[in-house]
Amino acid sequence: MKAPAWATAPDTQGGRLQLVRGAIEPSFLQLMQWDWTVQRLIFPKDHLQLGGVACRVEGCRKTSFKFAMAHGLCDTCDFHWQDSGLPVEEFLAKATRTWRYVGKDSCRVGDCPRPCKSSGEPFCYAHLHQQRVSGFSVEEFVQSPGVKGLPSFGICVVVACDREKDYDRTPYCMAHRNRRLVELREGSTTDEEMWRRTTAPVTITDEISLKGLPELLIAEVIFGLQERTRSGAKTKDHSLRPLCATARRQGAPSLTEIDLAGPTRLQHQLVATFTASICRLSATPETERRKDFWDLKAFGMNGGSIRFTELSQPWLREATKAWAVQELPLHRGKRAHTTVQCGIRSLARFSESLRLQRADQGDDMLRLGRADVVAFLHRMAYLHEQGLVSADGRHKAVTRCRQALHRMRSLGLTGPGQPLAGLPGDFVLRSEDVPDEAEDSEAGKDLPAEVMRQLCEQLDTLDAIAPPHIRIAVELIIDTGRRPQEVSSLPLECLDADADGHPVLVYDNHKSHRLPISPSTAELIVRQQEAVRARFPKTPPTELALLPTQMRNPHGTKSISENLVGTWHRTWATGLPEFHISVLVDADGRRENKRVVFSKEKVFLYAYRHSYAQRHADAGVAPRCCKSSWTTFN
Repeated sequence: MKAPAWATAPDTQGGRLQLVRGAIEPSFLQLMQWDWTVQRLIFPKDHLQLGGVACRVEGCRKTSFKFAMAHGLCDTCDFHWQDSGLPVEEFLAKATRTWRYVGKDSCRVGDCPRPCKSSGEPFCYAHLHQQRVSGFSVEEFVQSPGVKGLPSFGICVVVACDREKDYDRTPYCMAHRNRRLVELREGSTTDEEMWRRTTAPVTITDEISLKGLPELLIAEVIFGLQERTRSGAKTKDHSLRPLCATARRQGAPSLTEIDLAGPTRLQHQLVATFTASICRLSATPETERRKDFWDLKAFGMNGGSIRFTELSQPWLREATKAWAVQELPLHRGKRAHTTVQCGIRSLARFSESLRLQRADQGDDMLRLGRADVVAFLHRMAYLHEQGLVSADGRHKAVTRCRQALHRMRSLGLTGPGQPLAGLPGDFVLRSEDVPDEAEDSEAGKDLPAEVMRQLCEQLDTLDAIAPPHIRIAVELIIDTGRRPQEVSSLPLECLDADADGHPVLVYDNHKSHRLPISPSTAELIVRQQEAVRARFPKTPPTELALLPTQMRNPHGTKSISENLVGTWHRTWATGLPEFHISVLVDADGRRENKRVVFSKEKVFLYAYRHSYAQRHADAGVAPRCCKSSWTTFN
């Protein structure tokens, strides 16, 4: 069996280099056409996350990433097209682009290694002179029997460059010679040797040269790119190239040594995601639980994180970590960790109360008592009265704190050598301390029929501000009365028929449910299914989402989040004209209808569920059996 490419590379960086390089998959190296001797990443053009499509303008060598626009133009050509004011096809018929030569193409004479002058004059200077004197055309000169290749002038001495020199009296290729002259004219004081080590290579579309970078940093970049691609994120060559240039300029031996004071936000993001992937290689539950920020992949979960940074008291932070370790395995589902995170946020409220109301900021656990518990209860009541915490939020925060603190005691964390050893016995939240649960306010959350009619009439305006699948999600919530989370997570194959052939929506609410729906709603689903299949033709339909997210989702298997739908819906509803409803009032002894404004604050996604249920209740029909649709108001 042939050894992977990285196995033949020299190892001089110790255990970290071996760890990172050993985690790079040979298939990914093959995808990027990586060779340790050449040290150049080549981004595949046809890859959903790493590539693009060739610009449609004749002579243009750049890549277009604007798949959604379907024009197929690179940024530069797209700018010229918009500036021309012509239809795109007419622009393409006229447009051509001549590339400035940067010294990469070799002389057209077959065995001549010297670089050509330009794309229009494809010979080195010596052969170009001979061709001009001969009067031959390019093809005639190349085929002349006496024309032979000339010896190379050598490779440019810039460490990151692998281009041929075009002249024997210069140490540089043409591009770096010109770059150095410009910098000297501008007053550069960089030492010549330092400049040769730190200057960037000449940019080539779809390629990144890592030549001259330390081996560890090279391995980190390749592994980080591999894991970022695996996560579904898109990374283009023009996004990664500036980070490599920064590392080369600073002489950083590793990603962790790059000074991020000057780089852009994108470089910060790349370093963060790359280093996080590297840290996971050696992370275990035992090492992760000692940190204040947990990457839940170390605990065998699909993803997510938990923070303990808002717990300022060391004893409370350590006890909460011990509690969280025990709680995580007790919850199931993709978002199981959110339950634990909610408990931590509630404990953070408790921590904040101790910090604000005690002289020692709550750091001395042995001095705590019942008075501190009462102070926390008073603070939560104050926050509620000030409108900073809802009645429901207050109830849940106190309840979760009580449950967590009680659980900590039952786990033995107050025993000798434990984080809560010596915690006073009266430092507890009692059952009577929990405030009353918020009164049931379900009544009144449904929207009047007049408001529903106005909303349905404005659905087309949602398409103007949001992606198409947002409008579809909103329509399905209105039509079916399902929870936003149930609609946003629908699989592609969610449409079925009952025994009579009527359409049925199959959705998941911890177990499979079947809801009769109207033919118009079924048609909406069918159109979306066709669009998703066309967008992701290579993914099996059983794995596709009906409403796939546009973020880190190259195969269409991830659904949009209910929060995303809610955010777009709130933006849309806020921008709509005022809603008006008719109210019967007494005016001078006479009853008459008066038009009043209906608050937009009452128009939220969950209100459609209440409206659906209320409408069917008023009609004496079980909501799950009704096949009508709110959009009949249209």
